[in-house]
Amino acid sequence: MWERIPIGTVLHMYCPLAGKDKFHVVCCIDPKPLAFLINSEVTAYARKNKHLLVCHAEIKQNEHEFLNHDSFVECCEPISLVNVEEADIDIIGELSSDAKQAVCAAVTSSRVMVVRQKEWILKALDS
Repeated sequence: MWERIPIGTVLHMYCPLAGKDKFHVVCCIDPKPLAFLINSEVTAYARKNKHLLVCHAEIKQNEHEFLNHDSFVECCEPISLVNVEEADIDIIGELSSDAKQAVCAAVTSSRVMVVRQKEWILKALDS
């Protein structure tokens, strides 16, 4: 299933961390499907910690019809999509080119992400 979904696709699906459905952006398929969470705002904790703040990519509402306001892709730690079933997701759009570049910059700046995953994601976003 994941090989049919382009990098940068935005999904609406359940997020166990939040306990509700949230937007996610597909950031890697090979060797493992991964996504980043999209949040309405940066957490207070991340705002106080520069090494976490740089891991957030702002995406503009006026470039994404599915957003109600400017939002942030949290690029600190990707979420595995390995056990997510196709029936459990809704594809709602795709990140703009500017947003993909912002995600690349946030991933590149990250000092907290696992290096192996960082390499996979940057390679996928560069394709």
